[in-house]
Amino acid sequence: MTTESRMTKTRVSDVVSLALIGCIFVLSGYTYDLLPRNLVIHYTPPGGVYYGLETLPKPVAPFVLPVTAAIAFVVVRMRPQISNFGEELESNRPYYHYGTLLLVVVLTGAHIALILLNLY
Repeated sequence: MTTESRMTKTRVSDVVSLALIGCIFVLSGYTYDLLPRNLVIHYTPPGGVYYGLETLPKPVAPFVLPVTAAIAFVVVRMRPQISNFGEELESNRPYYHYGTLLLVVVLTGAHIALILLNLY
């Protein structure tokens, strides 16, 4: 496999994904001073039992999902270049790239919800 065939090209889905990731980092920075000292990260229904963390400290919580989204994007986007997976993917390539975008959209939505729920 030559270097030229391993090179990646910019796709609309990549640009949108990176823009969303950038926006949630900006949202975290913009709302940082408005957020409470401990952010609620898990909402249990009344009477429900939950044994995990329910809050995270302010220096960590606003950036967990943006960092997760960025890492997930890089890993999923680079996966076809790392192995022969790219050759197997050829017939479904558009679905793979829009699936990557969908992953980022879901993480972005979760982050926006987390911020809004902790602001009000």
